[in-house]
Amino acid sequence: MTSESRSSPVGLLAALGVALAGALALGGCSFGKVTVDKAEYQKVKTVAVVIYTVPESIEYKDDPREKKKSLLQQVIQAVAKGDGVKAATVSQASFSEALNRQGLPFRVLSADEVRSNPGYSSLNMSSYVKPKEQPAGGATMQLAMSFMGAKSGPPDGSAPQGLVQFGLPQDWSGGNPLMGTKDETRYLTDTIKALGVDAALVVADPGYAFVCNACAGGTGDGSTGSAFMVSLVNPQGKPILAMREWFATSGGHAAMVAYAVNPLQHESLYKQHGEYMAKVFGDIIKAEVK
Repeated sequence: MTSESRSSPVGLLAALGVALAGALALGGCSFGKVTVDKAEYQKVKTVAVVIYTVPESIEYKDDPREKKKSLLQQVIQAVAKGDGVKAATVSQASFSEALNRQGLPFRVLSADEVRSNPGYSSLNMSSYVKPKEQPAGGATMQLAMSFMGAKSGPPDGSAPQGLVQFGLPQDWSGGNPLMGTKDETRYLTDTIKALGVDAALVVADPGYAFVCNACAGGTGDGSTGSAFMVSLVNPQGKPILAMREWFATSGGHAAMVAYAVNPLQHESLYKQHGEYMAKVFGDIIKAEVK
């Protein structure tokens, strides 16, 4: 940046946005809960990310850890939301790739390696996910529940293209991304065997949201934030690592106007989101397992 651009109001605003984004990215994490079976973890040499669940739509939040939406969030979500499947697909791919740059003791299969694997491709994905049961009262009750904003069963989530989702856990404070169903366990053990890896990574990110790095009235520098949970599962379906963490911003940048992020910049934010999550995950694990 030239001295002239730094002295201009636009240049100063841009510099301030970058500085604030950096401060949030460094200070946003709570360094939350992590547990690991170190002996089992050290046996793991190859890993695949086979469950990566995010909300059905990516919406604006003041704080990624929030569960309830403010009135403002409810009003703006209709125009400001992003596609959950797209977000999951892009973020899972960049998360997997970035994990291999964190100096961890295992190699992570890329998203393309998972989808193109003959063993994985031969699995009957529909056998793992059963149709949802209607609530008592049938369609009439379902319609009434939808008007009241209620849903039966676990909240729906979005999975990357070609992967299965079993629901999106909402209790981020518990740090468990697993739904705990027999079908989910069977899917994990089957995919570990089919891919020939030592363990599977499960990610749930109920806090995945658009956020403001530096905004005035919802207009300024937009990014994404997260409140996520990760579990590392062995071939027997047993979790050997559990983590929950959050970050206020991924450090990505996009134009935000009235709380709506420029749609042409969604994909770049999703990519940065996965990369930053990998860094947060890697830093915590390296500090925990020495």
